[in-house]
Amino acid sequence: MKKFLLWQYMLNKRLLHKKEFIVLLCLIPLLVFGITVISKEESNVVTIALAMEDTNDELACSIIDEMLQDDSIIRFMQMDVEQAYEAVTDGKADCAWVFRENCEDKLITTFARVDEPIPPVYVVAQEDNVALQLSRTKLYGYLFPHLAFLLAQNLQEDVLMEGQELSVEETPDIPLEDPA
Repeated sequence: MKKFLLWQYMLNKRLLHKKEFIVLLCLIPLLVFGITVISKEESNVVTIALAMEDTNDELACSIIDEMLQDDSIIRFMQMDVEQAYEAVTDGKADCAWVFRENCEDKLITTFARVDEPIPPVYVVAQEDNVALQLSRTKLYGYLFPHLAFLLAQNLQEDVLMEGQELSVEETPDIPLEDPA
């Protein structure tokens, strides 16, 4: 080991006698510390305020909980509707997603080809940019599993069960054939 260290010293002797090299060696731990501190800070691309018109809406609450627990480049903040508008106008949030009251019915009617559907979520933003357009794709990704479940449940109740109530745990024992 002594021979190895002596060999390294002899190879690097000219570097060790330069002040700049010693300063650079001392700066390496400082740079590593600085990078670790910076990497722990929030580095979100988009900040979105989440709000609900009806705080008792179960579907909206569950979707917002999913969003808040998700670890992504989008930063979600939950607040009430007035605070969401203020956050967008003050620049604290890039946009606000406001879930309307009775979100479940509006979600079904929006995708059921009703004459004038009312969207379950409306977006408030000062400007429309690429990041916000991509974030709306993420919004649809959160809504789609709930929409698919609700549409399947309505199909089972209306077509397969002929209007009978169907619980979530219950699966009909109906052979798969064309109902028409």
